[in-house]
Amino acid sequence: MLVSTYRKLRVRFGRRRFRAYGVGPGKSGTHSLANMFQPHYRTAHEPEANRVLELLVKYKAGRATENELSEYILDKDRRLGLEMDCAGYNAFLAGHLADRFPDAKFLLTVRDCFSWANSAINQVLNNPNVADHWSAWRSAVFGPIDGCKYDVAESILHQHHMWNLESIYRAWADHYRAVLDNLPRDRMLILRTTDLYWRYGEIADFLGISPDTLTTAGSRDFLTPHDFGLLAKIDPAFVTGRAQEVCGDIMRLLYPEVGCDYRVFCAMSFSPGSCRVRPRPD
Repeated sequence: MLVSTYRKLRVRFGRRRFRAYGVGPGKSGTHSLANMFQPHYRTAHEPEANRVLELLVKYKAGRATENELSEYILDKDRRLGLEMDCAGYNAFLAGHLADRFPDAKFLLTVRDCFSWANSAINQVLNNPNVADHWSAWRSAVFGPIDGCKYDVAESILHQHHMWNLESIYRAWADHYRAVLDNLPRDRMLILRTTDLYWRYGEIADFLGISPDTLTTAGSRDFLTPHDFGLLAKIDPAFVTGRAQEVCGDIMRLLYPEVGCDYRVFCAMSFSPGSCRVRPRPD
């Protein structure tokens, strides 16, 4: 009992042992990554999402300044004192975070554009009514849905009042560009979602902590409740073509062994719905 109490107090009030940010997009393992650190380190998944997203939406619209972003980042850091801050929206603060905190390190969870697109579609369809700040963020990331134009091949997306495939892919590409273009590579560890728990030792080495302090419990706690399978109902050639136009350069960087072909990913079990985080070996 005393040991447990001491551990909780040390986690909450002890000195900061490292400063790390999860900067992968939602549906790429951000919840699982945060869970790895939760028992032993000051960790939060999407902390102060309402405040951050409101500020980012204003910034994207030109109604907030660089100074306002920086001031908020510094204030939040002083108040929360997090060791692991894991949130998709951190990607769009990456440059500011790297500049303000030279000791900060970044964990980028990556998921191929195909299974991510399918999961993003499911996320929206399974959660149509979200808080105002999340609704505004969806519009900022995917663009105004009323302005979407649909090819006949993707009419099923239109029928479900979903963004077109180009908009969904662009959200994926913009996210990874925001990170890759603004962070020094020596301060970033790139982790495929499917390999997350297998690389726990690398994560620990990267941050200078013991691997025994990372946990892999709860790796399947955040699966999509219902897979609508919309991507699989679109002509594979169209799915691939749009992906190559929007995501091709990043896919070839992150998945050089297979490039950007939807059919290849399906054949290699990277198909939508298959990207599950595997538990680490005992």
